[in-house]
Amino acid sequence: MENQNTPQNDGFELLRKVIESNNENISQTKLYVRQQTETNGFLKDLCAQMKGMATVIQKSVNTLPNSITLVNSPETQESIDSLKELLQKKTLREFFALIMTGLSLLTIIVVSFLTKQWYSESIRTRTEIRQEILDEIKNDGKSIYKIQDYEQLQHNTEMMNKWMDSYPKEGKEFIKFKKGYESR
Repeated sequence: MENQNTPQNDGFELLRKVIESNNENISQTKLYVRQQTETNGFLKDLCAQMKGMATVIQKSVNTLPNSITLVNSPETQESIDSLKELLQKKTLREFFALIMTGLSLLTIIVVSFLTKQWYSESIRTRTEIRQEILDEIKNDGKSIYKIQDYEQLQHNTEMMNKWMDSYPKEGKEFIKFKKGYESR
């Protein structure tokens, strides 16, 4: 007899698949637990090493001096003392103050003069360029008009052409009038 699909056979097959699935899950879980155990051991070793390093670093920091004293050589100390004496003299300070004030005023005057020259040259150059452009347009026989005026002229021309198409007889009279007017 062939293998028939009876409810009992289906149940055994299902039970067999569940058992296989559970066995796979158990083996995967054991593998995961083993990996976690290895990872935990590694992390514990790492923490212990880091604590040891922190102790070594702290000992090194404690051996460093808290303050450093600077000792000048005798030549350097003499230079510093002589500079102090020079700066304490009232006349020398006043002299340096006058020189600095004079240089500041001179700088302000020169910068103002150069700024004024640059600005006037800039304005003059801009005006000359504008005039050259306008002269060039005029020499080409062209002119500059407002856009509104041009559009109004174009509209009127279109309207006159439509009127002449609608009323050809009056249109011919208008053309005669126009030619006579232009001939003057």
